[in-house]
Amino acid sequence: MRPRLNRKASLAVLLSLMTVLLLADVLSKMAVRSQLLPGEVLPLIPGVIELRLIFNSGAAFGLFAGGGVLFVAIAFLVVAAIVVNTVLRPRHAWLEIISSALIAAGALGNSLDRLADGKVTDFFNLLFIDFAIFNVADACLTCGAVLLVIWTLFGGVAKASPAPAGRDGEGDGAELPPAAVASAAESPLLGSASAEPPAPVCNSDGEPPALAHDGEDGPR
Repeated sequence: MRPRLNRKASLAVLLSLMTVLLLADVLSKMAVRSQLLPGEVLPLIPGVIELRLIFNSGAAFGLFAGGGVLFVAIAFLVVAAIVVNTVLRPRHAWLEIISSALIAAGALGNSLDRLADGKVTDFFNLLFIDFAIFNVADACLTCGAVLLVIWTLFGGVAKASPAPAGRDGEGDGAELPPAAVASAAESPLLGSASAEPPAPVCNSDGEPPALAHDGEDGPR
């Protein structure tokens, strides 16, 4: 059985990872804005990646420019749905929680930018491929979406075997199969209130032997 997290652990991992990723996005944007002017370039790895500060009013990777308010509303709905899903379901796979945290952090990171400045700060520019300039939040959204698809296809809810419910109702208990229960009930080592008493031992005449009394010899 694949290892799974209970409700409390799932929520703790989700919020912790989401906070770390969100801080990484916010701090990286602040650092780039303090060091670069719009359009200015800072090489990181020649021929691979550079920092180029730009601003956009669209979604991830500069798509759908001009829909800032709508994107903020959608982002908060997505984050709320992720948290509610984590709270309501008793068990979660690690991959599900990690992908959810990536998506939530990415959605919140760009939404905070839109709420503060009305635009999103982008700065990672890949040089070996014709690709849009992006930020940490965009990378989180992309990685989270890919991991969510992988989890859905190979380890999602439809293919997961639900764990039997324990005393806490969260699948911690174990349930014996019916055959094992029947076998245990018939075992001579386990008493049963409905078991028939053993048949009495009779002598050759078909009568039960007389019981020995104190001071008397019993039958030999």
